[in-house]
Amino acid sequence: MKKSVKYLLLGAAALALATACFFGVRAAAKSLSAPKSGVSGDSSTLAAYSQFDIFASVPCMSGKSLRYENAVDDGADTYGVNVYGTTEEDYRAYLKILEENGFTKYADNGEHGLGGYVYKTYFQKDSLRLSVTYFTRLARTMISASEKGAWSEHLLYSEDYLAGNKPDAKTTLYLPELYTTGASFFFQLKNGHFIINDGGTENELPYLLDDLEKLTPEGEKPVIEAWFMSHPHIDHMGVFKAFLENKEQMDRVYVENVYYNCVSAEAEAYYDGEKLSNYVRGLPPMLKRTDGTAPVLYEIVLGDRYYFNDITVEAMFTSEAMPYVEWTGENATSTWLMYYVEGQTILFPADGTFSAQQFIMRAYGSDYLDLDVYFPSHHGYDVFDQFTDYLKRVDTVLYPNYHKLLGGDTGYGTHTVQLLHLNEVAQESYTYGEGTVVMQFPYTVGSATTLPMREWSYNVAKPPR
Repeated sequence: MKKSVKYLLLGAAALALATACFFGVRAAAKSLSAPKSGVSGDSSTLAAYSQFDIFASVPCMSGKSLRYENAVDDGADTYGVNVYGTTEEDYRAYLKILEENGFTKYADNGEHGLGGYVYKTYFQKDSLRLSVTYFTRLARTMISASEKGAWSEHLLYSEDYLAGNKPDAKTTLYLPELYTTGASFFFQLKNGHFIINDGGTENELPYLLDDLEKLTPEGEKPVIEAWFMSHPHIDHMGVFKAFLENKEQMDRVYVENVYYNCVSAEAEAYYDGEKLSNYVRGLPPMLKRTDGTAPVLYEIVLGDRYYFNDITVEAMFTSEAMPYVEWTGENATSTWLMYYVEGQTILFPADGTFSAQQFIMRAYGSDYLDLDVYFPSHHGYDVFDQFTDYLKRVDTVLYPNYHKLLGGDTGYGTHTVQLLHLNEVAQESYTYGEGTVVMQFPYTVGSATTLPMREWSYNVAKPPR
C-alpha cells in the first residue's frame, strides 16, 4: 500500500475517533483515543489518559499546563504515555508521588542523567515495572510500564563487574572485516569477555565466532556479557538470526544478556518493513541452548545507562522518541548508543536517518556530542553536514563497510561531498576493507592497527567488492 493512501486512512481513523492531531500519533489506531491536548493531570490514574489498563495504579503527574499525548503500545508488552509541558520540578515531584504510592525505586541514570539532557528513573511495584524519562530541552516526560520481564542488573553499577580483570589488560575495539556489507563491531573487556554491537549478515557468523575464540584462552568458551541489536535489518542482526538457528554454533560461546528495542507491528506494517521485529518478538524460546539454559533478553529504551566492566553504555535514542509517522523508514528506529571507555566517547547511531539526527539536535546540546570515535550513520550513506557541524568534536571516524571512504562509484553517490566534509572535520578515518581495524583504549589518534586481510575459508568466492 502506498504511503499516501495510508496517511489518508490513518487520518480518517483519527478524525472518526475524535483524537489528537494525526501527526501527534505514535501508536496504533486502537490507542489513539487518549485524551486530547490540553487535558491536565489531577488525581486520576494514567489509565484515564491512555486507555491501557496497565496504568490503573499509576498516578498522574501534577503540573500547571500538562498535555497527555501519544499513548504507545510498542509491541513488546511495554506501554507508554507522553506528557508534554513538563519541567524538571514536575519530574522530581512525580518521582516522590510514585514512592508515596508504593513504587520502589530500582535505579536511575545518574545525578546528571545523559549529559543533563535526559533523566530517567526506574520503579517496581509488585509485578509492575515503571520508568519515567524526562527530556529537559523538550519539556517532555515519557512514562513506560510493563508487567513482563525484569530490570537489567547492569542498570546498577557494581565493582563486581571488574572482577577477573587481567593485569595490564586494555579494553579493545574490533571493527571486523566482513564478507558482505553490514555493520558490526565488538569490544574485548579487561576480563576477557566481549560486548557485541549488531553483527552483520548471516554469512558473517562463522568468522565472528572464530574471532572470539582466537581472543579467548584455549579450552575456555568466549563469554559475551552483552549483545546489542540496533534495529531489525538483516545486515545488522542477520548474524544473530543465524546464530539462534544453529544450536551447535550457539554452544560455542556463552551469551549472558541480549539487548534490543522492539517496534510495534502496526509501525512495521505502515512501512512494509522486513518484519524482523516479529522475529525479535519470538526470540525467548529460540534463546535456549542445548543444555536448556538461556541468556536474558532485555528491551533497551531511550535514557538507559548500562555498566559493563569498565564500559558505560547510554541509549541516547530509540524508536519511542518519535511518532512512527515521522520516521523515514525502519532505519529511523535504530538505537543510538554512546559508549564511554577510559573517559573517551564512542557514538554508534547504526542506520539512523536524518529524522533521528534532527531529534538528537533538538534533545541534546552539542557538548554531549564531544566524540573521540564516530561511526557515521547508515555505513556512511546518511552523512549530513548539518549533523556533522553540530558535533562538538570528532577525532576518529570508523566506516562500518568495505567501500572506499569517498564513495563515488562504490555506492555513496551524492553523499561524496558530505563525506569529504566529515573527513575534513575529523583527524583520521578507517574502513575495514583492508582488514579488521583494532583500537586499544585509552586511544591515541594514529595508533589503530589493521590486521591482515581474512582468508575467506567459509566462502568459495572472494567478497563481493
